[in-house]
Amino acid sequence: MGRTDFHPKRRVVWDDRVVAAGTVWRRGLTVRRGGVRLEAAVGVTLYWVDFAAGRLSVRPVRMFLGPRGVVTVHRGPVFAGAAGGLDPMPQPRDVLVGVLRWLTHAKLVALERLDRAVAELETHRAERADGRWEEVAFRLRRAAVRLRRIIGRERLAVHGLLAAGTRAPDVGLLGVYDELVRLLDQTDTCRDLLNGALDAHFSSLSARLNEVVKTLTVLTTGFLPISVVAALYGMNLRYLPAADHPWGFWGLMALMAVAEGGLVVYFRRRRWL
Repeated sequence: MGRTDFHPKRRVVWDDRVVAAGTVWRRGLTVRRGGVRLEAAVGVTLYWVDFAAGRLSVRPVRMFLGPRGVVTVHRGPVFAGAAGGLDPMPQPRDVLVGVLRWLTHAKLVALERLDRAVAELETHRAERADGRWEEVAFRLRRAAVRLRRIIGRERLAVHGLLAAGTRAPDVGLLGVYDELVRLLDQTDTCRDLLNGALDAHFSSLSARLNEVVKTLTVLTTGFLPISVVAALYGMNLRYLPAADHPWGFWGLMALMAVAEGGLVVYFRRRRWL
């Protein structure tokens, strides 16, 4: 079992048509100048994922299984560090299972990093009162939703490989399928944690806003009697009660103070203050 990396200008030919440039895991394959030619294949599309710096990177990996080898078509380094676990292998189907396990392990690592990012986000929720917290939370939730969609698609792809088998179900494929199901459940848990954190955050913002509105309402209501008295005595009329009395001004001040005191007592009894 060997490995051949093609130059981007070369071609991988499958069933007499050009697919793309990629990496070939081969066992006695005939390597030609125009590419690699296999007799028959089962094709499946998988995904390599990585979570770093708060962002999810996704690269599709198209795999073609033939009687003499497995062809993977992708962009960029995907199997860095996987060669030791994939080489040597006796059969192409074993290579397929090894590649599936490697891609599943990459998803597990990405999910663990996402879980740590969510835990850190919940820890610093009280410290980040600005819009930066919401931006990070929404980005993490988008990553969780996208990761769940990818794992769901890959689970269906592995299920199709199991259904396409002509013999007894492969133990390796069953293990990969079970691992993808567990990853799907963990992703749902992570997404639920993010939704719960966002709901709690927006609930606290709403409660804070209600406190501010209540304070402003109490202040406005408290100044209402003073505003009424000032508006009445500010009218341009000839005769006003106690307008010419020497103690008229202080009497009005006492009336305003009594009105304000009555409002304060009423608000405290209603527990608005």
